[in-house]
Amino acid sequence: MAVTAQEAEKLFEQAVAQSGTAEIALYDRLIALIDDTASPELQALGAKARLNKGVSLAQQGKLHESILVFEELRSACAACAHPAVQSLAAAGMVNRAFVLGLQQNILQALAAYDEVVERFGNAAEIELQEQVAKALVNKACTLARANRATEEYAVFTEIMRRFAKAADSRLLVLVAKARHNRALALDKMGGTAEADALLEAVAEDFWQAEHSGLKEQAIHALAQRAAMHARRGNRNESNDIYDRILNRYGNDPDPKLREHLDRVRFNRGFSYHF
Repeated sequence: MAVTAQEAEKLFEQAVAQSGTAEIALYDRLIALIDDTASPELQALGAKARLNKGVSLAQQGKLHESILVFEELRSACAACAHPAVQSLAAAGMVNRAFVLGLQQNILQALAAYDEVVERFGNAAEIELQEQVAKALVNKACTLARANRATEEYAVFTEIMRRFAKAADSRLLVLVAKARHNRALALDKMGGTAEADALLEAVAEDFWQAEHSGLKEQAIHALAQRAAMHARRGNRNESNDIYDRILNRYGNDPDPKLREHLDRVRFNRGFSYHF
């Protein structure tokens, strides 16, 4: 039975409002109503239902089932060239790799991230570039957890090279995260001075940014600098950096910054006890 776009949207909204088995059942019902002869818009909604289903299963701890759903999503989207469908397929592939990492299948997870880059690395669409950047960031973080700092550093360097001319805020946030984590990798490898300089560069680049995500990256970079100085016993320098954050962002009305600033205030006050 054919389903209209309005009916499909309503069913999707009902699924999103549910949780657990009820949510999964509604996603399954929607997926069953949409096949590869449907319009690109309906196929995109079906892909979104599969993506949400996979994420929900992972959140419920059903990791193997989650992986199977993400694999189904990749197969279902293979014949559709519509950008929205392809970006959802890419997101499913990134999530599949992440869940493999949760299962401690490190080699499989790394290979899965590489698959995203190989398949979509030359795509022009921002949505697909974003998934490639996420795959690379997650790959580097997976290497970090495996204590493979040299390889981690190389991947973060690749992100910075690949997206050096990025202008979209979504990509800029991911590149900033890569630069931040590249600095942490440098610090682990003994390049503390270079790491400090890189974190300062991140903060300077986004000091005047209005986008929440970019302001967060500036705060993170400076907070990491402060922590590095405190760890080396440079308490005054550390406090000066915390003050710099608070002077710039302390009265910022952006609610997304509140938790980060509370942490800065705590660390700033806590440093007096050393």
